[in-house]
Amino acid sequence: MSAPTPHVPAPTALAPQHLRLFALIVDYLLLVVLLNLGNKLLLGPGWDLRPPAAGTLSAAWLLGGAALLLLRDVPGGRSPGKWLTGIAVARADDPATLPTLGARLLRNLALLLLPVEAVLVFVDPYGRRLGDRLAGTVVVALARPAPVTRRLLGLAVLFLASTLAIFLLEFWNVRRSAAYPLALQAARADPRVQEALGAPVTFSAPGLARSHDGQRMQVHLEAEGSRGKGRVDVSLLRADDPPRWELERIAVQGPPPAAPPVQDAPQR
Repeated sequence: MSAPTPHVPAPTALAPQHLRLFALIVDYLLLVVLLNLGNKLLLGPGWDLRPPAAGTLSAAWLLGGAALLLLRDVPGGRSPGKWLTGIAVARADDPATLPTLGARLLRNLALLLLPVEAVLVFVDPYGRRLGDRLAGTVVVALARPAPVTRRLLGLAVLFLASTLAIFLLEFWNVRRSAAYPLALQAARADPRVQEALGAPVTFSAPGLARSHDGQRMQVHLEAEGSRGKGRVDVSLLRADDPPRWELERIAVQGPPPAAPPVQDAPQR
């Protein structure tokens, strides 16, 4: 006896086109975030000594993006965007039934023809794009989707978590660069830093700024000593054979001078 086909919640009607468009935008933004996270996670130590990106996505990232688009409706026939908008993919001959995994994958494979797909959604009387016609599916509005507050909260948590992950990876990748330890060592050894800020000096909140040609790197270090807070900017030049950074100059910005005490005016 075969296993029963999984069902989607009972639909009420075909999904409105504006909800489908909004769901696609949410999925696309999530795809960009995931690819960005993957790129930052896989940079590796010494990433800053490699040539800067030429402005085009590599084949690996294009394949990764295509794979995410292909799999976006696999969990329950609803991508994150569809879950947020309360719609789902269903069989055209039985809208209360979830299509098979093969049908869902075939449906998203046709997204490679995205301009044609977008036009067909508005032309077809049932809102079917080419993928829907090939897979025998339609997109329906659910009669009892999750409460709006829960869906909005889920979306907020998803994007806040992604933002936090990107921030932490940026912080981690600064320390995995070849420029940061060299700049930190040079700042600690420069006597002008201790003269301006007072010993001992601690460094925090580093930032990197690489030139477009990849030949220069600016390392910005927040510094604090016994005399107050300041900033140290370390400029590095790229050298080859082997690729490395070499110190060019160090600029030290000490704490602002204390304001002179206010004297009382002489009494007459």
